[in-house]
Amino acid sequence: MAVALFLSGVYAGAAFARARRLSGAAIAIAGAVGGLGGAAINLAFTFSYTDGSGSGTPAFLAFLAYYVLCLTLIRVRYGHHDRADTGSAPNTTKEVSRVRV
Repeated sequence: MAVALFLSGVYAGAAFARARRLSGAAIAIAGAVGGLGGAAINLAFTFSYTDGSGSGTPAFLAFLAYYVLCLTLIRVRYGHHDRADTGSAPNTTKEVSRVRV
C-alpha cells in the first residue's frame, strides 16, 4: 500500500519539502564555516604581527600546514584507487554504438 502511494506521487510533496530543508541546512552550515574561516585568518595574522616578530610568516606557515592536512585527508578519503587494489579486471569488451546514421 505504501509503495503504491509513493509511486503515485502522494509523498512527493513531503520529499521535496524535506530536500529543501536539508539543502538549506547544508548552505547555512557552509556559510557559517566560511565566515569563521574568514575571521580565523584575520585573527591569525593579527596575532602573528602583534606577537613581537612583526611578520606574518608564522600565520602563513600555520595555514599552509592546515591546507596540506586537508588535502591529505581528502586524497585518503576520496582519492582514486588503482584497479589492482579493487580486485576487478579492466573492461576489455568493445562497446558497440547504437547510433544509426
